[in-house]
Amino acid sequence: MANPREWDALLATSAKARPGNHVTDLLGCPRRKALLREGAPVDLTRLERRLEGSILHWALAMVDPGTAEVAVAGVLFDVPVVGSVDRLREGHVRDYKNPDGKHKPDGAWPDQAWQLETYRVLLAQMGIDTRGWTLHVRWRGEW
Repeated sequence: MANPREWDALLATSAKARPGNHVTDLLGCPRRKALLREGAPVDLTRLERRLEGSILHWALAMVDPGTAEVAVAGVLFDVPVVGSVDRLREGHVRDYKNPDGKHKPDGAWPDQAWQLETYRVLLAQMGIDTRGWTLHVRWRGEW
């Protein structure tokens, strides 16, 4: 059965290149963003997990929205970088992940730790001190 049009539209929107250098752009393949800008075709079926994650983040942001999706901006290695912290509460950076069911995480992966530490660096550049970070992982229906 084919996807509903609305779902395919959401998938297509999530595949579009974003302006600027985002923290999460620095985690994956460095060519991916250039390919998106050049109009390379995207396999929308591979974006389902990312879209589900975006929906989860949107729903979590509805609870205490003043601490959710906090915009960050600064410079890393002479390059302007922007991002969005899932939640910043009481000086603590929090990130929510919903990985696929293939491998159960037993802690933060190196790219996740780098992402969270990068948010802390950018927040410090903005004059906001933090005390640490927490990674919340949803694995097979449980946090």
